Amino acid sequence: MPDHPYKTYEKEWNGWLDFLGYVKTHWSIRKVKELLSDLTNSQIIPRWNEAVLYSFLLRRRLLNTQGRHGEIFRNLIEARHTRELENYANSDLEVPSDLSILKK
Repeated sequence: MPDHPYKTYEKEWNGWLDFLGYVKTHWSIRKVKELLSDLTNSQIIPRWNEAVLYSFLLRRRLLNTQGRHGEIFRNLIEARHTRELENYANSDLEVPSDLSILKK
């Protein structure tokens, strides 16, 4: 790695975040609800064990999601045996239930 990549790659330089490979992901309400609906309808969430769910969340970069939907993904493992995820996915609500109360 060069000492001064912004000089070495001056023509292509788009900042440190780009250089380090940071990808900002934005999950809209519709996108989150579609994912939750797909996961609950296919029965994947209750079937997968914690390690597989955690791996899925990591690969999709969902654990670092900011805002109101970040809590859904961070509490997905605890909420997988409740109807909260399905209820939210099929509702007109824009704010999910507080799933942090499910943590032990």
